[in-house]
This record gives sequence, C-alpha cells and structure tokens, in this order.
Amino acid sequence: MSFLPTMLINSIGFNQYKSHYNTVNSGQTRQSSLSFEGGRLIDLNYVLKNRKNLLPERVLNKVEEIVKSNPSKMPTLKQVHQEIYQPLLKCKTLDEAKTLFPEFSDIKEANISFQRYTKNIKRILSNEYFDKNFSLKMLQECWANLRSKEEIVKEIGLDSRTSLDWVLQKINFVNCTSNYRTLIKASDPESRKIIAAKTTAWNAAHPDLMKARNKHAAQYMKKPENREAHSKRMKEHFEKHPERRKQVSANSKEYWSNAKHREEQSKRELEYERLHPEKRSNNAKYQRLVWEKIPEIRMIMANFFKDYVAEDKILAARLRYVFSKRQQRMPLTQAEVSMLAKFNKACMEAHPEIKAALKEAHKIVKNEIGKGEIK
Repeated sequence: MSFLPTMLINSIGFNQYKSHYNTVNSGQTRQSSLSFEGGRLIDLNYVLKNRKNLLPERVLNKVEEIVKSNPSKMPTLKQVHQEIYQPLLKCKTLDEAKTLFPEFSDIKEANISFQRYTKNIKRILSNEYFDKNFSLKMLQECWANLRSKEEIVKEIGLDSRTSLDWVLQKINFVNCTSNYRTLIKASDPESRKIIAAKTTAWNAAHPDLMKARNKHAAQYMKKPENREAHSKRMKEHFEKHPERRKQVSANSKEYWSNAKHREEQSKRELEYERLHPEKRSNNAKYQRLVWEKIPEIRMIMANFFKDYVAEDKILAARLRYVFSKRQQRMPLTQAEVSMLAKFNKACMEAHPEIKAALKEAHKIVKNEIGKGEIK
C-alpha cells in the first residue's frame, strides 16, 4: 500500500514541489484565464481603515458616515464619489461649481488665464466639446465622470498628456490623485474586470517576464518564515471572506474538470522532472521522511483502503491502477479523478486526525531541513 501516502499528500495540497509544476513555459498557455478579480476586498471598511489618507475630505466624511451607519448593502467607493460630485454636471458656470464645491475656488476661467494662445490652447478652446467652458468641463469630466487625462487628451487631439498638464497648471486645476483613482478602480467590480483583462493580456504577451516573476516568488516562498506568514494571511483572508473560499474552490474544480487541462499539467510535470531529476528525487525523499514521522497514520490508511474496497474487487483494482498512474505522472480521466476524490474524501471523513498529523509531520521535517539536521 505504499502508494496511499503519496496520493493523500497530493490530494490535500501538501506537495512542497507542486508550485514548480504549475509554471507555464513560454510555449504553453492555459485555456481558461486565471482570475485577477479576487484578492483583498476593497470595500468602504477597508478603505476607511487602510486608505483614508487618499480620500478627498468631502469623500472621507461621507465614507465615515456610511460605515458608521452599517447599511445592509454597502456602496462602493466609486458609487460614493459619483453621488457626491454628480451635481457638477448640472452646473452651467464655473462660479456655480465653486459655490457648491469650495475646494475648487482657486480654479481660473481658461479664457482669462492665458496671455497668449498657443497651438494647444487654441486646439482646446476650439474643440466643439469643451467650447469656452474649458475649466468647468474639466471639473465635470475629471471629478463627476471620472475620466482620465489620457482619455481627454485623445478626444481633444493633443500630442501628449504633457500639453494638457501645462494648460491645467495655468488655470490652477485641482485633480484627483493617481492613488485615489486607482483605489476607486480597485473598489468597483466592473473596473476590476477591466484590470483583470488587461493584466491577463499583458501576462500572455510577456511570458519571459512572467517566468522571471514566478521564479522570484518561488525563491521567496522557500524560506519557512515567509511560507508561514503567507499561510497566516491566507487563513485570515478566507475566514473574513468565506465566499472567496467557495469561489476559489469552484474555479479550481471547473479548471481541473477539463481533461485537456489535466493532460497539459501532466506534461508540464513530466517535462519539469526531465529537466530537474534531482527535484523528483528530493520530493520522494521528503515524502518518505514525512511518513517516517507518522507510521501509525500509514497503518490507518492501509486498513481504511482494505475496508473501503472489501466488497468490491473491481473497485480495488481500479483504485490501484489510478494510484499507479498518479505515481507515474500520467493524466487521469474525469472518472478517475472523481473516483480518487471520492476515496480521499471518505478517508479524511473517517479519520480527520490524518490531516492534522500530516501537517505536524511536514512542519517537523521542514524545521529539521531548515536547521540543517536533514540534507
């Protein structure tokens, strides 16, 4: 029954070399996009606790009021911002906007701010959209509609954002800070989807940089203290946001239910082991050391297997075949994946002490390796 320990370690995520196999080489791509829409939830509670220094005073006061009232459905930071600055769109003059929002009182009218009209100024003031109310329009676009300078420059037809910045400086324009804009985007689900799409496209176009970044991350996670800190952060995150745990689980199940993905992963593992035979040897040694710490668990699993297949010799043969395929890094069919998952689940439910014992054994072995007691 030597295959049982290896199978269970892989099934509950204790294989310390698994991250190496997940590295996608420059010639490989995954069929489904990875999710960049998760991560830390940027709600108003988080904003107020960790990023309040980035908020305009008017927005900060409103956010504090909303968080204190603790509504059943919390608005996003973007929704709060737009609600505050929507009145700008109804203003007909700059003076009217200044009356509503005194923080803009130092902004000048564009048509009296320039002693001479440069090519860029003429292009701005002759633009059909901005007309002569350039200062007011910029307030409306940047604060009420949250448009970026890049979008405005493109619409006006200027050569660069620098040209627009020079004009804004002349009229004493007050804009949102770049960090505040980023925070607004990160707090809005639709904006996060756009960021996710751009990030995924950039990663696909720069596989070498992705590989280098993954290598750097792998080096960081080799240190026990970094792994422990990362594990603690992940546990805290999922305790606060159980819906994210469910979503991550669902995404993983959906991805690995695809036979093509499983086959690609198997090929990546085999290719990695071919290039790094010492890693497979180290992994086998590592697992052997772990199981030497808990011989009683090995016996429990062997006995459970006997009970599990006692009345079904065909099932016993099929499971042994699946275990053998996994040991040889061969891809499994959907039926085999389901069979293995069912067996592992039954084993863990019947003997919940297995997971805790394995975790402790891993910790002991890693500490011994870190101290140089094991090479």
